[in-house]
Amino acid sequence: MKKFLLLMFSVLILLTGCNKKKNMDGENFKSYMEKKGYSIHDVYKQYSSELVTSALIALNDKASYQIEFLEFKSEDYAKNSFQANRTLFRENKKDDDKEESVSKDNHSKYTLITDDMYYVISRKDNTLIYLTVDGSYKEDIDEILKDLGY
Repeated sequence: MKKFLLLMFSVLILLTGCNKKKNMDGENFKSYMEKKGYSIHDVYKQYSSELVTSALIALNDKASYQIEFLEFKSEDYAKNSFQANRTLFRENKKDDDKEESVSKDNHSKYTLITDDMYYVISRKDNTLIYLTVDGSYKEDIDEILKDLGY
């Protein structure tokens, strides 16, 4: 009986480990976005090397919008950037616009939907995804963010 329980416990641990998403980093982001048909541009030199380890922009095939990905040297840097960008987004908010904010454990996300724009800032651990796009792309963006775990 003990051997059976030990075996079942081992299988349970292995199965839960299989469902775990790989931590996002610049290479994973680049690989996923290229498979989706986006062109990737390295913009690391535009940021402070003391704060950021990776900075990428994914541009859709029509060049009508971009998704920015930043990997910070620490989670605190990512949290500070999230707060600053959320404040900037809120400056665009009008009374009838829809905003949503979620924060739990290692993840924070803020979205703002205006008459014609969709704003997203999403942090996971020490990484950040930032975008401001025409509202007509919301469904495409939401699918990408879901796939990436943001």
